[in-house]
Parts: sequence; structure tokens; C-alpha cells
Amino acid sequence: MKISKRFIEQKTIKMTVVVFMCIVFYTVFKNQDSTSLMMISSGTAVFGVNASSVDSWIFARYRLLGTAIGCSAGTAYLLLQNHLNNTSLTRLILIPLATYFTVAISGGDKSPITVRGALMTMITMTLLAPANDTNYVLQRILATFVGGLMAVLVNLLFAPKKAHIIKGLEESIEVEKEEKKKT
Repeated sequence: MKISKRFIEQKTIKMTVVVFMCIVFYTVFKNQDSTSLMMISSGTAVFGVNASSVDSWIFARYRLLGTAIGCSAGTAYLLLQNHLNNTSLTRLILIPLATYFTVAISGGDKSPITVRGALMTMITMTLLAPANDTNYVLQRILATFVGGLMAVLVNLLFAPKKAHIIKGLEESIEVEKEEKKKT
């Protein structure tokens, strides 16, 4: 049996390790049923695993911002839905409106990571979150933070050269400033 190069690539190993770390985190710090939080943090972490810790920092910051925006839009939707009677009509009108405003607030084409994170969070909240559950918002933001942090840690762990977590954050801020100057 021949093992393909893809089977042992570094990014494959990083993704495996980061999912393991997210599951361990929520197994150790377990609240009632943390399966959905494991999914959120693992998904964030998998997408946050990049070639460098600088890229992971940038991703984590944008993803966390997107989650906060999505949670705000989802919360606004849930508050409106609680005051209206027709759930089907409410969904039909308010979810597309929430989508439009979420994309606009998140930066549109200029910030695709933030937009995707915001939309996924908003859609999850509008369609799956229990009504009046403010605890869900905080758990969702924390799960995204955990996933982003795990991605950064895994990238530091597998860094080809010794990297420093604070210097990586500072570099990511500088890279972002340079990108903004170009636009």
C-alpha cells in the first residue's frame, strides 16, 4: 500500500491537531451539550490554519469580528420575531433583509472573511438558535474565539522557525495596515 504525499502534508496534520484541540477544550470545559460549540470552534480553527501564524492572526480577528456582527444581526432578528405572529412570513422577509444589512455592515467585497463569518453566524442564529437565548450569543462568540486561538497556536507549534505569539499579532496588524493603504 502506497501512502500519498497528501496524507502526510503539514496542513493535513495541522487540521487534524487543531480539531483535536477544540474537542479536548470543550470536553474539559464542558457545559450541558457542547457538541455545537465543538463544531463552531473546530470549523473556525480548520479555516484558520494557514501557512503562517500572521495569516492565522488576521483570519482570527476578522472571523471574530464577523461573528460579533452576525450575533448582533441574529439577536435583532430574534427580538423582532418574538413580537411578530407569522413565523414563516417573518423569515421570508426579515432573514433576507438581515442578510443584506449584515453584508453591508461587514464590509462587503472588501472583507470576505468577515462577511462569511457574519452571515454564517446570523443564519445559524435566525434558523437554529432558541428564542430569547442570550447565552447562545456569548457561547457562539467564545467558540469562535477558541477556534481562532487554536488555529494560531497550531500554526505557532508547527512554525518552520521559532515564532513569537505577540510578534505574530503585531505583524498581522502591520500587514493589515499596508493592505488598507493600497485600497
